[in-house]
Amino acid sequence: GQEYLYSYTLSWGAEPPMEPEELATVQATRTGLGGVVGQEREYFSWRFAVDFAGGALPLVGDDAEVEPVITASRGEVEITSARPLDSIGGYRAMFDLVPDDSLEPIDLRLQLKLGNQVLTETWLYQYTPPPKDERTLY
Repeated sequence: GQEYLYSYTLSWGAEPPMEPEELATVQATRTGLGGVVGQEREYFSWRFAVDFAGGALPLVGDDAEVEPVITASRGEVEITSARPLDSIGGYRAMFDLVPDDSLEPIDLRLQLKLGNQVLTETWLYQYTPPPKDERTLY
């Protein structure tokens, strides 16, 4: 049999380098005031909703335990979820960020996993919290 030698050059560009498997990509990012609908807010938080589609997501069952893996450089992450979003054949990840007192930007990272399998590209976002006197609860 013949042997083939493959070589790849990695470079920066609009498209990522070839990957061994296709990952779902970000379709939309939405933000707004955090908290639980119908419950009085006791502190300021900011909600993030990130929609992913493509990759293996159409093959993942609605009852699969898809997990949002979220990191923040500062502050606290709460009220996390990942749910099927039939309108795009993908998933919507949501979480609230409770910023600390600093006004410095907060770096956020998010990806969806099923067990040990990474399903999505990594979403990166830099959030700059408002000054304390502008952190309204309504």
